[in-house]
Amino acid sequence: MDKLNHKKTLSYRFHEVHKMFMNNIKKEADSLGINPTFRFIFMSLLENKNGLTQSQLCEKTHLKKSSISLLLKQMENENLISREKSDIDNRLTIVKLTEKGKKLDLKLKQIFIKNENKLSSILEENELNNLEKYLNKLVMALKEDNNNV
Repeated sequence: MDKLNHKKTLSYRFHEVHKMFMNNIKKEADSLGINPTFRFIFMSLLENKNGLTQSQLCEKTHLKKSSISLLLKQMENENLISREKSDIDNRLTIVKLTEKGKKLDLKLKQIFIKNENKLSSILEENELNNLEKYLNKLVMALKEDNNNV
């Protein structure tokens, strides 16, 4: 069997970049008393003005059902989201962003943008374009693999 140094694998490098990026964001968000993971839920809800079910949020954010459940409870307690019964199917609960949630998202968005700009400044424009192209290619391949499972 091939003995790869796990720190040189593509998956490890992706994990490392993601962890360090999120740690930087977490430091800033913590200083404002904000959970940075809320941003992924906010983005999904902002893209879907009519709201989403908890299952749809799991799908869009790639977070576990238990994590989404806990985050939504925290967000509801802070009046960042509301939950309503679906007009179409009474068994479903629709999650929507409140005005307070939209305002908080603007703060979180600024933290993410600041950190993304810091990362982007390291690369030349053509490197950024290539990186985006390569990442999109990988995402498409992984989506295709997931659809074939």
